Formats: sequence, structure tokens, C-alpha cells
Amino acid sequence: MKGKRSYRPGGDYHLRCIARVALTLAAIPIPVRASQPPTNPALNAVWVNSGEVPNPLSDPTGSASATLVNNAFSSGVTMLYVSVYSPTPNSDGLLLYPDSAIENLIGMAHAQGIQVYAASGTPAWPADGCATTANPMSRMRDLIAYNSLYPSATFDGVILDVEPEPVDAQALLALYQCVQSQLQAAGMGLSVALSVTVLNSPPISGQTEAPYQQIVDLHLNGIVAMGYRNSAGTLDPDTLACTGNGVICVDENIIAYANSVSQSQVIQVGLDTDDNTSDPQETFYSMGQAAMNALATSVALQFEAAGQVFGGFAINSYQDSYLSGSSQLPLWPATNPAAVSPSLPAVNAGGVVNAGSYTAQGVAPGSIVSVFGTNLAASTVIASAIPLPTALSDVTSVTFNDIPAGLYFVSQNQINAQLPFDVLPAGSGTVSIVVTRGTGTSAPQNVSVAPASPGIFTTTGNGLGQAFAYDNTTGALAAPADAAIGGFLTSPISVSSGHALIIACTGLGAVTPSIADYVAASDGALRYTLLQPAVLIGGVPAQFVYSVLSPQFVSEYQIGVIPDPSTPTGDAVSLQIQIGGVTTTDQVTIALAP
Repeated sequence: MKGKRSYRPGGDYHLRCIARVALTLAAIPIPVRASQPPTNPALNAVWVNSGEVPNPLSDPTGSASATLVNNAFSSGVTMLYVSVYSPTPNSDGLLLYPDSAIENLIGMAHAQGIQVYAASGTPAWPADGCATTANPMSRMRDLIAYNSLYPSATFDGVILDVEPEPVDAQALLALYQCVQSQLQAAGMGLSVALSVTVLNSPPISGQTEAPYQQIVDLHLNGIVAMGYRNSAGTLDPDTLACTGNGVICVDENIIAYANSVSQSQVIQVGLDTDDNTSDPQETFYSMGQAAMNALATSVALQFEAAGQVFGGFAINSYQDSYLSGSSQLPLWPATNPAAVSPSLPAVNAGGVVNAGSYTAQGVAPGSIVSVFGTNLAASTVIASAIPLPTALSDVTSVTFNDIPAGLYFVSQNQINAQLPFDVLPAGSGTVSIVVTRGTGTSAPQNVSVAPASPGIFTTTGNGLGQAFAYDNTTGALAAPADAAIGGFLTSPISVSSGHALIIACTGLGAVTPSIADYVAASDGALRYTLLQPAVLIGGVPAQFVYSVLSPQFVSEYQIGVIPDPSTPTGDAVSLQIQIGGVTTTDQVTIALAP
């Protein structure tokens, strides 16, 4: 589910005042997030090359295919890029591995929800061109013919791995365009892998866009940025300038451009596990899985801090990565976790995040959290009453350290819930989450808990951009006057008016008087936060007025502040909360007028 959803008794979604104690407290909708948090990008793809030992497509027993699919599924892989070309025609006259082996592998993968793309291409292909008799077109015809012959186990698409040196950008673009047209006509998608040379190529003479920008403009199914490095580099979140020679520095330009044209989710960050002795700075082969995981986390968090999103990671290659269970690489596990039945719920590692900030900075007792995973519920259901239920749809419970959470919303890949106030008496540490539904119980996942971990609700539904913050006097959302935001009255708040700004957020921690779980603070007693937050607007401290639980929503907090007259004005002025040693991102904004 994407966009903004909220629970509100009676179903009304408009902004309205619900209590008045010195200042008005308003109920702000609580968004339901997209199904994959940016801080935990999916391991989208793994390359399965023709030289793998054992090769899943040349193993007559089929056991190699079963190992590949089971390990991929249990590791969260959603896509396989499989080399299928054979110089010897198979029984159907196609230059592919035996059709029965391909059919078997694709059937197993599809049963686990994993797509299969045929990996194809050589450096000579751009020069070969798009003539009907040329090698690229012949190879695509073989793949299309296979799909026609075996409609129950078809390729989802093709990924072209074409790395000519030097790069003829015009020929490369022409190849991508004609292959894309041919595949689309056959109901197949096209993804491509871009070398460092292509990623760094300047615009062709007479053109304003670099080759990588023109490739993004093709609206492909996927683009693997093969900036293979085993260091991350450092990204400045404000300027997007990168220092070092790491993954970020090679990939930053294409990711920034893809974000600017709404194509961010097609970009996959390539990481290499190949035994590449010619350039050991490119590969994690000798460094191991832990080093690769740490780099991936650094890359994801740095791009997120800069407000840049990408689709996930693509790992090369299966044989040398942990997915293969190789016992010859001591720094990689010899076996994968046992494959989980597709019917069982599973919570993603790092998949419990603050429902306002949408970041994995830890969560606070009494906050609203978003839980991401797979098979979490049979259907999408939103709670219809307060107190919040502890069971929805076929979800019988979501527990943190065996304490049931109140449920706002459940769906197949996301649950919004209240983290119980008394989940961790010490106030910080690690708790365990378990989801139980009709099909079974998930494996426990650890969740980091802090006394406070703030997040501001935003209208974008991704923890960035326009905040749910409004002028207490006029009731207008502090957004540009011409903003079209779901029927809300919008107007910049004047910094010289003395009007208070009310901020909707969560994760501010314990309150006094205390409150039971699952209920709203609707008994007429204001619940003040034990920790007092500070609010920065455009980097300038605002005058603190109050910090309380909303009287209407479970675990929604509201902060009242008065902007300082010296605060800078504009349509997108940063809004940040500081509490308990945690500061929210400066990518959340409001509109201010003089």
C-alpha cells in the first residue's frame, strides 16, 4: 500500500480541533508506508553465471536449482539474473540450455515469488546493432520462442550485460531501444547493467544529457549500477558531493538523476563477490559477508540521509556469495538459514521502524511503528475503534517481548502497531518481535529500543518532505498556499505573527500521568512527555510551549512551538525535533512567511 491512510473513528479524514488547553490540539492522519523501508533496501537480485559450479541449468538432478531457489528465497532475493545461452542448440533448436532445466528453475523460482531474468549480452553487441540477422536480435528471438513454448514457466524479462570498451554511447542506446521494443511486444521486461565507464561518461557532443541519464529516461524495468567497490565513500547529504572512491561516489549521479525523474526504484546498487584477483578493491570475495552487509547498510543510510532512494542491491555472483553455501570461503557461511515456508509470516531484519520518520534509528516505547516483512496477514484491514485491537484479519497477535501490541493496520507486507509503553522497563535495549497469524508464527527479530526516538508525520508518506504541522490559530497546514494536499487548507505560517505551530509526531517516549496501552488520551487529562523536546526550524530553535499525547489517537504526540521571528522563510524550511540525544532528519519541511 502506498500513500497516506489513517485510522479515524467514523472515517473522516479532515483536519479538526479536538481539545483546547491553552492551545488547540488537532488530530493528524497517520500514514501507511510503502512496503519496503528505504533503510533496508531489498537484496533484489543475484547473478547466476554460466560458469557456476554446479550450474543449475546443467545439473541433471535438479538439486542445484533447488539449492539456488531455496537459498535465494530464505535470503530475501526477489530476482535471479541467470545466464542461459548455450553454443549448442537444445532439443527445440534454441541456443539455450535444455528447456526442461530452464522450465524447472523458473517454475521453482516463481513458486517462491522470485522473478527470473535471462542474462545475455557481450561487449560486441552494440556494434552488432539491431538488424534482424544480428546476434542480439537472434538471442532475443530464442528467449521469446522459449516463452511461447513453455507458457507455464516463462522468463519475466532479460537483463543485458553489455560492457563495451571504449563506450559508443549512441550504439549502446540504440541497442537498448530496439531490444526493449522487441521484448515489450512479447510481454517481457528489459533491465540493463551499466559499467563504471558508462556511469561516468559525459554528454555526447551536441547533447545535454549524459548517456546514463538517457538510459534512465528509457523507463526500463531495472538498471544495475555496477560501480563495484568494496568501500562506501562519504556522501554530503546537502550537496550530494562524495569523497573517496567507493560505491556511493560511482553511483551517486545516476541515483540522484533517477530520483529527479521518479525512476529511483529501478536502480540497483551492484556489489561484487567474484574471485577477482585483478582488482581486489572491487570485490568482497576475501572480505566476507559481514563486510558486505556493513557496506550495504552504510550506502543505504547515507543515501537516505540525503533524501535519495534506490531500489535495492544486486550481488555478483551466486557461486562466490553466501547464497551458494560455499565451504571453501571461510568468511562466508557454509550454509544459508533454512528456507522458510512461504505461508509463514516473516519480519524483515531491520524491518521495525518509526512510523513517522520511517528510519531504523531505533524505536521508543509507546510509539507507532511500521513492521515490514512478508506474509504478515491474509488481507488488508484497518482498525475501526479505540481501544486498538490486538488481533486483525487473521493476525492473532504481534508481540514485543511477549507483550501484545495494539494494531492500527495489517496487510501482507506491513503492519502499523503501537509499541507497548512498558515493553522495556529500563527504557533502552533490545526486544524481540513475533508475528502470529493463522498460518503460523514468525521467527523472532530483534528490535532496538531507546527512551525516545522521534519521527514527524509527513504528507508524502515516506518520512520526507511536507510535515503534518499546522498554524494553531488558522488551522491551516503550514504548506505553500497553492499546495494540493488531500483537501487540507494550506498556508505558510507567519514567523512575525506569534502563532503557534502544532507538529504531529510519534516516538517521544514516556508520559505523565501514565496511560494504558491501546487507548487514546481522551479522558480530559493531558499526558505530558517526561523528556522535553527541542524543535529547530530552519536551524533556529523555536520557543517551546508543550509536548503531549494527542487526545484522539493512540500514541500520536503533538508538540506546540512558536517560531522565532529570525527564522528563515520559504516554501521548504527544515523542521527537526531533538529529544533523548536523537535528531530527526532535516529533510522534513514546512512553509514559512515573514
